[in-house]
Amino acid sequence: MAVRGILFLLSTLALGAGPCLASSQGKSFVTAFLCNFQQYQRNTKLELLITGYYPATSLTLTGATFQRNVSLAQGQTLSVALPSSLEMSESGIYDSTVLIQANKKISVYSRNHKDYTIGNTIVYPIQQLGTLYYVVTPEGSMEGTFKEFAVIAYETPTRVTMHLTGTVTFKEKIYPSGSRVDVHLKAFQVIQLQSEDNLSGTKVESNARVAVLSGHSCAKKHTHCDHVVEQLLPVASWGTSFIVPSLNFQGEPNMAYVTASQNTVVTYQSQSTQASHPMEAGEVIQLNVQPLQPLYISANHGIQVLFFFTGATRGSKLYDPFLINIPPLASYCTSYHIDTLSQFDNYAVIVARTSEAREVTFRKQAIRHIKWSPISGTEYSWAQYYLGRGKSINTIDHPSAPFGLFILGVSQHEGFGSVGLCSSDTTPETTPVPLSCPENSHYESCGNACPATCSNQTAPSTCKDPCAATCQCNEGYVLNGDSCVPAESCNCQHNGMDYKPGEEFWADQECHTHCKCDPELSKVVCKEDACKANQKCAVVDGIRGCHGPKYFTCIATGDPHYTTFDGRNYDFMGTCVYQMAGLCSQNPTLTPFLVSVENNNRGSKAVSFTKAVTLEVYNMSVSLSQAYPQKVQVNGIFVDLPFSYENKVKVYLSGVHGFIKTDFDLRVSFDWYSYARVILPKAYANAICGLCGNANQDPSDDFTMKDGTQAKDEIQFANSWMLKEVPGCSEGCTTDCPVCKEEEKKKYEGDQFCGILLKKDGPFRQCHGAIDATSYFENCVFDTCAYKGHHDTLCSAISAYVTACQTQDIQIGQWRSDSFCAFHCPQDAHYELCGSACPASCHSLSDAETCKALCVEGCFCDSGFILSGNRCVPLADCGCLHQGRYYKKGEEFYPSSSCEEICQCKDDGDIECQQFSCKGHEVCTVQDGTQGCHSLGHGTATALGSFHYLSFDGQPLEFLGYCTYFLAKTCNADPRVGNFYVSVKNEKLDSSALVQIKNVEVSIHGHTVILERGMKWKALVGGTSYTLPLSRDNGNLWITQEGNNILVQSSFGITVLYDTSSFVRVSVPSKYQGHMCGLGGNFNGDKSDDFMLPSGQRAGSTEEFGASWKVPEDGAVCSDGCSEGCPICNASSDMPYMTESSCGMIRSKSGPFRGCHSSVHPDYYFQHCFYKLCMTNGAQESLCESLQAYAAACQASGVRFGAWRTTSFCPLSCPAHSHYEFCTSLCEFSCASVSTHVQCPKNCFEGCQCDDNYMSDGESCVPMDQCGCAYDGNYLKAGESIFSNNYAKNCTCSNGSSQLTCEKANWLPVASGKFQNETKEGQCKVTPEARLISFDGASGNFLCGGVYDLAIVCDESAASWFRVSMKIGTDSDNRLVVGKAAYVFFQDTFIAVKDNKTWANGRLVKVPYTKGDMTVNQDQDGLVVDLASQAQVHIHPKGEITVKVNGALAEKLCAPCGNFNGDSSDDMKPPSGEPEMSTAEILHTWKAKDF
Repeated sequence: MAVRGILFLLSTLALGAGPCLASSQGKSFVTAFLCNFQQYQRNTKLELLITGYYPATSLTLTGATFQRNVSLAQGQTLSVALPSSLEMSESGIYDSTVLIQANKKISVYSRNHKDYTIGNTIVYPIQQLGTLYYVVTPEGSMEGTFKEFAVIAYETPTRVTMHLTGTVTFKEKIYPSGSRVDVHLKAFQVIQLQSEDNLSGTKVESNARVAVLSGHSCAKKHTHCDHVVEQLLPVASWGTSFIVPSLNFQGEPNMAYVTASQNTVVTYQSQSTQASHPMEAGEVIQLNVQPLQPLYISANHGIQVLFFFTGATRGSKLYDPFLINIPPLASYCTSYHIDTLSQFDNYAVIVARTSEAREVTFRKQAIRHIKWSPISGTEYSWAQYYLGRGKSINTIDHPSAPFGLFILGVSQHEGFGSVGLCSSDTTPETTPVPLSCPENSHYESCGNACPATCSNQTAPSTCKDPCAATCQCNEGYVLNGDSCVPAESCNCQHNGMDYKPGEEFWADQECHTHCKCDPELSKVVCKEDACKANQKCAVVDGIRGCHGPKYFTCIATGDPHYTTFDGRNYDFMGTCVYQMAGLCSQNPTLTPFLVSVENNNRGSKAVSFTKAVTLEVYNMSVSLSQAYPQKVQVNGIFVDLPFSYENKVKVYLSGVHGFIKTDFDLRVSFDWYSYARVILPKAYANAICGLCGNANQDPSDDFTMKDGTQAKDEIQFANSWMLKEVPGCSEGCTTDCPVCKEEEKKKYEGDQFCGILLKKDGPFRQCHGAIDATSYFENCVFDTCAYKGHHDTLCSAISAYVTACQTQDIQIGQWRSDSFCAFHCPQDAHYELCGSACPASCHSLSDAETCKALCVEGCFCDSGFILSGNRCVPLADCGCLHQGRYYKKGEEFYPSSSCEEICQCKDDGDIECQQFSCKGHEVCTVQDGTQGCHSLGHGTATALGSFHYLSFDGQPLEFLGYCTYFLAKTCNADPRVGNFYVSVKNEKLDSSALVQIKNVEVSIHGHTVILERGMKWKALVGGTSYTLPLSRDNGNLWITQEGNNILVQSSFGITVLYDTSSFVRVSVPSKYQGHMCGLGGNFNGDKSDDFMLPSGQRAGSTEEFGASWKVPEDGAVCSDGCSEGCPICNASSDMPYMTESSCGMIRSKSGPFRGCHSSVHPDYYFQHCFYKLCMTNGAQESLCESLQAYAAACQASGVRFGAWRTTSFCPLSCPAHSHYEFCTSLCEFSCASVSTHVQCPKNCFEGCQCDDNYMSDGESCVPMDQCGCAYDGNYLKAGESIFSNNYAKNCTCSNGSSQLTCEKANWLPVASGKFQNETKEGQCKVTPEARLISFDGASGNFLCGGVYDLAIVCDESAASWFRVSMKIGTDSDNRLVVGKAAYVFFQDTFIAVKDNKTWANGRLVKVPYTKGDMTVNQDQDGLVVDLASQAQVHIHPKGEITVKVNGALAEKLCAPCGNFNGDSSDDMKPPSGEPEMSTAEILHTWKAKDF
């Protein structure tokens, strides 16, 4: 106890040696050379001075272009000259690092010498490097010179973040002060940044240890400029006590730069003058070092001190500046090695304890003629000793005591300075050396070892320990912490806690017991009390107390239930856009803002949900919408999170919520489903209006309308705050609204539904006392009953209470399970009930470490992964920062609104930009959330009834072929347009000449989609049938049923419409002009050249033209035309077909379609209708199909027209519980829309609409309680199952609750049928870096070139047998290059792909190529080889190879891609099965023997 008291009192004065103190000796070093003034000046000399301390020391110096081996004897110093090309010039990343490795300890000194400029620094060994530094750049503003620093990566790729304090131009981008630069350095790369601004205080942090050099290309103060450089020490190596030397030949003040990494108090003394300075984290202060007055500096936390010699004049000589990193007293040594320089006057400045100074020796001899001067406030003295002019090797030692040494060299127009090279491994002593005792105390050499303290004022009288040298409190004072305080001012203790005199506090959690530390009684006195009516008992900043509202919170949740800022609850079901909250005051001190909400129906017109939330502030708009989960639009443009704007607005992800936070502390959040929230700072009280009320703590006046009067009900109130209408919006149900009866609600009040909220021993019991769960329970019952127990609706209602509890820092129990409200996370993420509200992201690695926000539930990245936008990726796959915005790796973007430049985020955070301009038919604008060159219009090509076609340029074609033909495909490659094709398969009807469309095939985004005739609500993708709607590739591909039609929509701007009967419409943006081919022509604006053959020649006939675009199919029986057997129409006998009651209806100027004629010319459709009726002898079905086709074309063009069907004319047969509507809205009234966003078309189409209280479940209309589930872009009907990523889990959609339940997949033998007809695929990938990732997630790297097998069906006799091999080559630098060639073997076919060319069984073939069930197609990113949709090989032009297989092949596969059984642990096996091998060795065993 006594010892603790002494150390406690003197802790701020102790000079202890710790494990982080710097040493200059080591075996491995890295360094680089900063830019010296006028880099290309003559007489450049870069050298390393290397000193050995042991016999037979050998070392290797390695650079990007050289390697040298040298030897050192004990005590030898060797100068090694290096190539001048290693010197860096401007800001940039360089391969200029020098690596020094030795077999025994050495020390290294770096020198960069030119005429009149010389920079020197000690090079610290690798063990001294760290991950956090603060830069110091001294004075000097001469034109052409720069403050500069460099960061050097060691042996691993390293991410470095630099928080700038000055403006820097890097890679042609200007980074202003206050911004940050993020770079990925490869091993042994170095980044140098320069600026004319002061960069002192720039924070450098990294994910692996780095070396940091800091200085000035030519610093200047009192004389000429000189290059200065010092290697900095990381924060972990900083000390707390320093002595900054003075110089005998300096007549002007020098400077000491002091840097703090945390809030610190710095004390400094020069002679009799003493002062203190509080410093903030990252602050750098300058202290003058007066001539002949050394400066003593101490601090309560570690600091960094650099000495800047400002230059001196001595007679006719000018001594130029230099920079020294001052060591803390605790790192002084007992022995130093000194190398003096030729052509310099060399000096040693020595700092030693006064009592031991005389024992310091030079060359083992006592130093004569040296003058020692005491340093005020310390037990140290200093002296300057002249070492002579010229080059020499010396030692300065002390037999036992550590001392400090600085080596200086001055010459005409030059100067250098450095700490001495420590040649001893002495561990410095830890005896405290007091500067002075604290206030109200005095020093005693034999003081009481048990000082009186506030907690034990009688300790000295019972002390049995011997006396000790200590600071003793004065009479009447006692020790309190590290200060001596009056005894009467001591703290009180209560329940183990200390309280200051007079301090008041609440002793219980309900604020019923109020206590005070009575200074007279020296104890705590308590009494019963309570909070005032408008206050709540809460913990704020760690202190419990009665607090008025610091913030006001307004919430809209469910369908939707509003809670105003003042706590008033109401429901409103309108579906327009409304003002949720906005500034209504004229107070000039308040920043104006507006929060708006848009609501929508989801499956029921009786209720609505929050669809989108938008904040308008600072002339910008930030929107979060259910339509784009986990995405944010800023001024209409999608941005990745986190996003910030001028430190005024920050947008970030926190659990399931997206947050928008302003600099005036307004926060707006949305969970992208239905929970919207506005958190308002107290300053805006009574200055707000909208659906959230006025925040005046009076709920009675919350229904104040826009005109200032009080509304009679919530509907009148909410409608007064409507901002704008959207198509189809309404004020909601106002009369005869369907509501659940009380007996219906009973079902959902039980514990298995909403009753869990009120359960006394349930997971929310800890929250009941703070937040009344009753209103949440009632809302839950209302919503869940309205949706007949729909699982997602129930869970969303419960999670609203979860959010409220966690906002109050109340821990709740685990309420979700695999069978109740299971939370499904994306790949490489997992669910946490209480995770970080500020998860680390590629944009900011340190967010999680510094996060002070309360925990939240949601999905969080697995270990080894980090957030990149809305996805979890390995750290190596992080993207880039450009102009303050984050972009994902590989993403292309336009940095300006003029599209004059296009950039791409590359590896290691690099961004490549090039000049760009939009084409003539494009305009640079924002479209669908993306800034870019967007088409001014669209072109359409159509197929009608399999024999009439209309090209993009308006050229009609009559062709009666019944094969498979390309209707439209991209032909002229252009990186600006995505590749795709649409083919139409025609079939002949019986023995007649008539043909009809059998199916439509769309290949886009690497997927093959097949739409079958007569098959609504279904699509085959990759050979598997799916119920619509369906999305793929994060929404880049959508397939939906719209009225009678199936729409395939792509992010390329392409839309394919098929009415599942006789009409196909392909719409492409104008950027595809000149890039199209097929029966739809070339889309060049000239219909006269539409009949072009693939060879580029004009076709001689329509039959030749049509046949030339036939899709090759081995064994197909078909014909390219009817030859002479074509049917002929008789105009006179077919006149009835021209009447307005028949085909004439299409072009009738008074008929239902008259409003469409200006948008869709009727003649083409009329001719088709007439011809089809002629061939079918006037069949009513043919007439209805033709009219339906024109109706679809008109509605696809956005045209509304009159009704044309009647109950007796072309009636549309609808399934049970549905009816025909001329303009359906299937999107918002489908089962899928309740669980997930469904991409709704801009136009409506005629078709069958489900009746009220029924929802579309594919082709059927079912009650809500029979709806299915949405999962990963798929819609599952009740009872259907799907495998999660790589078959790790099997998920089933439960009957009656729309609940998706997942469990770990049980991998049964395939013979059991476990994997038959499942919807999920496995994927194995080899990256361009030769890294293989198996079907089940195992990974490893190929190390050698050659041909390797990737995936093989183990049973060679299987009908589905295949083998995939790839070739890895090398480039000119002997680096591996993946994808030189790929080889795919089937039972009767061998496909080889090389240089984007394809060979089949040794014969060069054109793509697309088909043989049996095998196809080879070109997509937008390479070639795809497909075997009956069981296996697919994708060869990317940039070197990546992907193998995809369906579930039927599980556990049937061999080779490095693994066996596809969901278990990665058994993947990496050699053909022999031997497990005792490295991954690289295993991969090598799969080298193909037949190549």
